[in-house]
Amino acid sequence: MGRGIAKKLLTYVLDKFNDYTIYSCIDVNNIPSIRLHEKYGFKELYRFEEKNDNKIKKQIMFAKNMD
Repeated sequence: MGRGIAKKLLTYVLDKFNDYTIYSCIDVNNIPSIRLHEKYGFKELYRFEEKNDNKIKKQIMFAKNMD
C-alpha cells in the first residue's frame, strides 16, 4: 500500500483503452480505491450486495468514458 502501483495501473488502463467504457467493481469498505477511481473521473453507477459462502459483500460499480 502507498507505493503508487494502483495509480500506475489505472493510468495505464485509461491510456490504453481511452475509447472504451471502463467498469470497476469495488468493495464499499475500500475507501482508498474508491477515492482513486473518483479522482480519475469514474462515476458510481449503482451499489449491490454479493452473497458468497453465507457472507454478504457490499459492492459499488463504477464506470468511466460512458457515452
